[in-house]
Amino acid sequence: MYGVGFLVKKCYREYIQEFIGVCDRIAQLNIHIPGFEPITIIQIYAPTEVSSEEVKDLFYDQLETTLENTHKTIFLMGDFNSQIGERQTNDKNVLGAFSTGKRNNNGQRLVDLAQAHHLKIMNSFFKKGKNKKWTWISANGEVRNEIDYILTNKPQYVADVDTINKLNFNTNHRMLRSRIYIGKPKSKRKHIKPQTRPNVIPLPLPDELLIPVKNNLSLKMSKISDIQEKYDLLEEELKNLSEKLRYLKTTKDKIGFEAKKLIEYRKLLLENKKENRKSIASISKQITEEIRKHRNDIRRSKLQYHIEKTGGIKKALKELKETTTWIPSMKSKTTRKKATNRTQITDVATQFYRDLYDDPENIGDKQELPDDEEMVPPVLPSEVRKAILSQKSFKAPGDDNITNEIIKGSLDSILNVTTNLFNEILEKETIPKQWLTSTMYYFTKKATKTK
Repeated sequence: MYGVGFLVKKCYREYIQEFIGVCDRIAQLNIHIPGFEPITIIQIYAPTEVSSEEVKDLFYDQLETTLENTHKTIFLMGDFNSQIGERQTNDKNVLGAFSTGKRNNNGQRLVDLAQAHHLKIMNSFFKKGKNKKWTWISANGEVRNEIDYILTNKPQYVADVDTINKLNFNTNHRMLRSRIYIGKPKSKRKHIKPQTRPNVIPLPLPDELLIPVKNNLSLKMSKISDIQEKYDLLEEELKNLSEKLRYLKTTKDKIGFEAKKLIEYRKLLLENKKENRKSIASISKQITEEIRKHRNDIRRSKLQYHIEKTGGIKKALKELKETTTWIPSMKSKTTRKKATNRTQITDVATQFYRDLYDDPENIGDKQELPDDEEMVPPVLPSEVRKAILSQKSFKAPGDDNITNEIIKGSLDSILNVTTNLFNEILEKETIPKQWLTSTMYYFTKKATKTK
């Protein structure tokens, strides 16, 4: 019915320690970015003023419990449905000089909570015009109140709290924004080039791309004797080929052209929101319908393409999947305790696999190898061709970012070089260092994500 959550930039995802969904009104995020203090962010949606006292008591009891299990640095934010009013004599430790209006019952509850946990309501510490403070407007546009707040026990980290006035979204709330500086200044983050995989690669590949690959490999391979250097050269040529095909990658359009036009039109109407309220509501409904229609069209075309190509829909459903479900917790097989911390979850999984592979029951009988070495025949070009062409398409690449489509498309250019390299590896019994590197992913099958 309600529901709260967090939008976290991808570059910070690996620093998330723990996400806890306390209830449909409260969510907690623990995050620790290297070089910064660990922080707890709590997002809430409080009961309205007209809700029963039982509902309010339950919410604040759950919030009290949540605040008892946090990092030292806390940020509490959300729609409190509270009006804190002007600062009173005994409120100076939680309120600044710039709170206005009258306090209601929910507002008093919020102030009491802030005092109990040494939190400051940061909206009240920054001087803003009256028109800059309200965060909610009634349906008729006549009533405006400040009911969304940001609280923290480290006010020295907060540089500003303000509202975003022109948000191109049909809502009766204004987004509340805070500028926060925690710990030492953040060093510039290194740019990490994301993995890319062209959606469609024209096979066969153009000759103007393949001829240089074949010539470079033929010329340079003859001058190299080291297996590692030869493998690196082959990998480099395929990477360069993949880079030249990068322009074929298409960005996923999730809303469609018609919806984009309507959003731009709504942006103009929002400049005079009071007079265009009905038009904005009508266009917002049209935007929703256009987005739904566009997504259905994409889904239909994906399913049709893969049914015609493979006779199944498994790959289509994989491409249409937009999210990867986060494993919220994992129960230890030995202690039977549930781990929610990211490090603890990794430890539980590691211990499970360690026990699994150390179990004598899972180790088969040892087989003695014959003393006489069997002569291994050389790998034939036809075998290499068959092996490469048997690789499945539309699979994610490895760490080298080279897809199966690239290898298949350049097969004639790399066949002889690859065959000779494999035979040399067999003869010298030396493998490239890339073959020693692997990445492990956890996939849940035939069980819940917490067991």
